[in-house]
Amino acid sequence: MSSEVGGGIGNTADGAARGRTGWRIWLPVALLLYAAFIILCFYMESEGRSRFRVPSKADIATIEDRTSRIRAEGARGRALAEMREWQPYAAYSVGMGIVVLGGAAVATILGACAVWRGVRRNSVGKAKHIVVGVLLIGVASLFLLAWPAFVAERRLDSKRTTYISGP
Repeated sequence: MSSEVGGGIGNTADGAARGRTGWRIWLPVALLLYAAFIILCFYMESEGRSRFRVPSKADIATIEDRTSRIRAEGARGRALAEMREWQPYAAYSVGMGIVVLGGAAVATILGACAVWRGVRRNSVGKAKHIVVGVLLIGVASLFLLAWPAFVAERRLDSKRTTYISGP
């Protein structure tokens, strides 16, 4: 018999403490990566729109003349098309799609494993708990990953810019 308390490898106080703090070490790293992800979303949207002088929807809404408004909307559409063809923005868009879909898939799979481990095997509503837990985790991860790009685009569309002359 071992003279250690709890006996055996991994049952020591040091081993138990290491196992419990593993996720605490990665949490600040994950939060920093998420903050960098949000900053990248806002930066790429603002850089692309300023480089191609894309008028915002707020700018177009201030134009009272119908003909001028139609021309401004056409110019906005052309500028957005040019912005989407710009290589750095195109790479950013593809990368965003991969991060959003891949991250949501990975989070859903990891969440499914966590839910599976957390549900008692002999419970009556086991299938319901697993399905609801996996769906909630999948939707939450999809929201957290798609939200920054959506908010960046909507925020820049609602702000007035100097790219179009208006009243």
